[in-house]
Amino acid sequence: MSVLARPDLAGLRVLIADDELLCAMVLEDEVQDMGGHVIGPVSRVAEIVATAKREKADIAILDINMQGQLSYDAAVELASSGVRVVFMSGYNEMMDCPEALKGAPLLTKPWTGDGLGEALAAVLRQKR
Repeated sequence: MSVLARPDLAGLRVLIADDELLCAMVLEDEVQDMGGHVIGPVSRVAEIVATAKREKADIAILDINMQGQLSYDAAVELASSGVRVVFMSGYNEMMDCPEALKGAPLLTKPWTGDGLGEALAAVLRQKR
């Protein structure tokens, strides 16, 4: 991973929400390698907001479709409370994404190389 695509996440708390255990484990390793503190992972949409608030998340990496439920409502609530959101999906676009979140980075599964670092760097550049 290049230095530019590898943001320093030291001191940041990153919530991981994905219903695919292997994907969540890889995300956890990569976030920790960038210095971030991992929260979760959580595997259900219903757990996202409560976990993020309880654990004081700075960033949330959210799979868009978790067990047939979309994470958009949770993402809107997180974003409104200052949590930065990165979406993940097996699709190349965010279908039916709320207008307020259209600027959120999208990490397409399976990501390769610098994909996660680039998405996290992009979200860190956004204003809260």
